Amino acid sequence: MRITTGYEVLKENITAAKLVADLFSSSFGPAGMAKLLLMDNGDFKVTRDAEIISSEVAFVHPVAKLLMEAGTTCRKEGGDGFITTVVLAALLVERGWRLANNGIHPALTATGYQLALKEALKIIDIESSHIDFHDYSTLKKIAKNHLATKLPLSWAEHLAPIVVSALIGVSESVNGYTKFDLDMIKVDGRRGASVEDSELVDGVILHKKGVDRLMPKTITDAKIAFIQEKLGIKRPDMFTKVVLSTPNKIKDFYSERLSYLRDFLDPLLRIGVNVVLCGGDIAEELRRPLANCGILAVRNVALEDMKRLRMAVGGELVMRPWDLNSQSLGYCGRIDQRIVAAHDEWLFFKNCRNPHFKSILVRGTGDFVVDEVKRAIINCLKLLQSLLKNGAVVAGGGFIEYKIAHMLRKLALSYPSKIQQTVQVFADALEELPLWLVRNTGGDPANVKGKLRSCIAANMLCSIDGYTGEVIKSSITEPAIVKIQCLKSATETAVTILRIDHVFQQPPKPQEKKSPIPLPVRMVRGWK
Repeated sequence: MRITTGYEVLKENITAAKLVADLFSSSFGPAGMAKLLLMDNGDFKVTRDAEIISSEVAFVHPVAKLLMEAGTTCRKEGGDGFITTVVLAALLVERGWRLANNGIHPALTATGYQLALKEALKIIDIESSHIDFHDYSTLKKIAKNHLATKLPLSWAEHLAPIVVSALIGVSESVNGYTKFDLDMIKVDGRRGASVEDSELVDGVILHKKGVDRLMPKTITDAKIAFIQEKLGIKRPDMFTKVVLSTPNKIKDFYSERLSYLRDFLDPLLRIGVNVVLCGGDIAEELRRPLANCGILAVRNVALEDMKRLRMAVGGELVMRPWDLNSQSLGYCGRIDQRIVAAHDEWLFFKNCRNPHFKSILVRGTGDFVVDEVKRAIINCLKLLQSLLKNGAVVAGGGFIEYKIAHMLRKLALSYPSKIQQTVQVFADALEELPLWLVRNTGGDPANVKGKLRSCIAANMLCSIDGYTGEVIKSSITEPAIVKIQCLKSATETAVTILRIDHVFQQPPKPQEKKSPIPLPVRMVRGWK
């Protein structure tokens, strides 16, 4: 067993944390760089989403895994802040190492960090303000700022109003509280056209088409049947053999088979069904008769899509057509089968029984672009949902970090012990974090740092423009819950890493040589 103790442990952990921070810090802010991930099979991904990077890159060191877990926790709780959490935690660990070199014990550093965290949370509570649910312009700015950290600015400007409109569209007022159900928003897409051709659809979209080309492309006053099993004759579980005594019986056999298949149509026509969504296949012999009856039939619809559509249009899922009745049908005002890309048709369910359902149809030049935009939209929806739970926002763009650092330095003077230095170091880390916005734009961090400090001291509102790296005399609104969760996750992770003083590494176990002869054979023969 290998045992590492003391200074060597801290140095190794600092090195691992710094390497992880260097990986993600270049992607910080709207001007951040993207990463190209190459797979063993030749596939690739181009992304700025830190969570995707962390899931695809196999981190080995325990400290790196701790930082990834902290970022993931922040993303789940607040909807954003993965990179902020990882970089801030690494900065706190690095400065804790410097304090250790100056003779301050890591346990004392951890205590100072925890005191600074409590004061930082109080300052955020004081500096935060509340926005109204109907403040469309503020919500759009927040959505745009978030999307711009994952996507180009022009794409973010186009998608931000779509995301906000979708979220507002699915909102419901229940007992005086605004309720949001993100399951009522479907985000789907297809390559082709440009990202700026993405659109918001009032209703539900389905990447399917009718099973026969003669089926109607538009259905008004749709009565929808949801059937789970295959429409057709099931293949028997075992081999069967049909014996016909004379060749004339062949015609009778196929006539009887067709008559049996058409029995599937009678329940549908009896209750006026004009749209059939089937979870299984639809027999070829039934497709043309369905089209002749003016019925739009769709096969192999996933259960998840069935569930979403049933929530939107009503109706019940039945096993067979004979289980249908008028109460089990869903209703939709209009269904259009539309060509989205070349030879790629979609169904648009509009004027649904539940009018709150929305869909976002994403376009892009390639599948990897569509996937990246879809992830960014879903994360943005989660961020806005977390924001609207309490409605608290703070001035972002580095303002709140420098405000906290300014207040912490004043507070540190009230501590006569070494904790004074740990609180000041915490403030230094907070000031260093927003400067990555400047570095990633090619700006001058030292100049921006001085301007921000001057504005905070003069009690002036200012922030860092993430596209130019310059200080502007206005604020960038950000959700307070993200700032709070980033501070909590980063501080707790840094404290955990600083408190490690022993590493016990088990030696690899020797691999046992397996006999090519199976164990039962060896037992029968009496071999060991």
